[in-house]
Amino acid sequence: MEPWAEEVGVIEVPLGEVYWLDEIYPRAGIDEELVEKYASLLEEGVRLPEIKAVDKPSEKGKYLGLDGRHRYLAHERAGLETIKVRVYRIKDEHLLYFAALWNSKHGKQLTKKDAKKVAERMYRQGFKVRQIALALGYSERWIYKLLKEVKSREKEELRERAVKLYSQGKSLREIARELGVSHTTVRRWCNIFELFKNVPVEEESEKKLQPETESAKLSAPLEEG
Repeated sequence: MEPWAEEVGVIEVPLGEVYWLDEIYPRAGIDEELVEKYASLLEEGVRLPEIKAVDKPSEKGKYLGLDGRHRYLAHERAGLETIKVRVYRIKDEHLLYFAALWNSKHGKQLTKKDAKKVAERMYRQGFKVRQIALALGYSERWIYKLLKEVKSREKEELRERAVKLYSQGKSLREIARELGVSHTTVRRWCNIFELFKNVPVEEESEKKLQPETESAKLSAPLEEG
């Protein structure tokens, strides 16, 4: 399903009614110089673009901010009590998409480090590569390359979980159902575990070197006797 957002309108609200969540907001930190710059502009009477938020009441506030956190902090620093908010209706599963999209399109650009973290979070939430690329403003090729690393880590984590469950006595089919992988994949992982679990490090090293030793023997010239 394609992400969608319905605009409700622009309203002016007390700063205390807006809150932010780190798991939704795509930036890892705050640029204090940018906040100071925006605060100076506000003190000079310059009107900054409204921030974007969704109407999502909680114990932290009424409006969940998705874009404009630096402008919000600048209002606080400038001693202002209210801020203009462009309010939207957005499904919970699409909040990260629009937070990434709006933050990557204007103002302070997302760093590559921030973009990587958001891409991984979006992938784990089920977004398609095309949607992630569109939201972050990166090529699909870059996203594919990033997700290849993520999938590799996921596969290793699954393998470790499978081996742990196997060592706890669960059957191969039980493990396959629990992890959502094929029975043959679990069998391969556990066969490797069984093969090496009792092999000392020295012996394992010797096994790795053995083929080379045998090869050397075969390739050596025969002595004439």
